[in-house]
Amino acid sequence: MLANIIIKPGKIELQDIKTPSSSHGEILVKIKAALTCGTDLKAFRRGHPMIPMPGIFGHEFSGIVADVGKGVKGFKEGDEIMAVHSAPCLECRYCKKKLYNLCEKIMDIKVLGAFAEYILLPPHIVKQNAVVTD
Repeated sequence: MLANIIIKPGKIELQDIKTPSSSHGEILVKIKAALTCGTDLKAFRRGHPMIPMPGIFGHEFSGIVADVGKGVKGFKEGDEIMAVHSAPCLECRYCKKKLYNLCEKIMDIKVLGAFAEYILLPPHIVKQNAVVTD
């Protein structure tokens, strides 16, 4: 698949990389729309501590489910979806107190890669922050 890789601040390269495949609890999404936000602009201009470089760029997207891993409920191939790039871990001390907005791991387990042909969503995002839109 083609993906925009942020190499370093000020440098993005279009590269052909391996298309991910879904496993248990995951869904593979064919990107149909990806947006650029202020965080992306900051990362491009000067770097960002939460956006590793080099790496696939972008985190705001919508698309069509291309593949569904075993155990996934509520999604099927061809569904139009949108998702958020993060979701609480449900395991840290804040999540156990239902203070999900304070999750200690949320930025460590986020998903980047919206500026590519496909993005793989892990189980915690599939369960909490992905929705069918059609």
